[in-house]
Amino acid sequence: MRKLIALFFAGAATVACFPQGQCTSDPGFVDYCGPGDTTCQGQILDANDWISGPISSQWLNFSREKTILMHFRDAKTGATLSGNFIEADVNINVSSTLATPPNQFVPCAGGNCEENQLVDSASGLATGVYVTNGTCSDYFVYVYVTLSQGTITGGISDAGTD
Repeated sequence: MRKLIALFFAGAATVACFPQGQCTSDPGFVDYCGPGDTTCQGQILDANDWISGPISSQWLNFSREKTILMHFRDAKTGATLSGNFIEADVNINVSSTLATPPNQFVPCAGGNCEENQLVDSASGLATGVYVTNGTCSDYFVYVYVTLSQGTITGGISDAGTD
């Protein structure tokens, strides 16, 4: 039984393109929505929900073997979100937008992408998520994160009307 399991995992590793560097491209790392990131389109929807950008806009480049660290920061206000991690709904697409054919997106699963949460060591709360493309194929990615007992910190608030 152990030999069969080992063979199964060895086959899955080849299909998923591990170890990294097996593809012809150089594996990349992107720090998305971190401090100073001018490409950030992230949006805090409320105290428990964050998205990587509007679903109808350009999805993030998710090329082969790339890892993206997504900080839960709002692009417009600069506010950050943290909380108890519930889930990350990660979708990959062969097209850069929903309006671009062939527009065939699928949930993150198996070797096509992997997700892990970034946890602040002091508070123990999730402040981001890592998403890794474990294949030799290029995709685009969209992420919707749900937290519980979330807290929004900092950022520019609306001063109200005069």
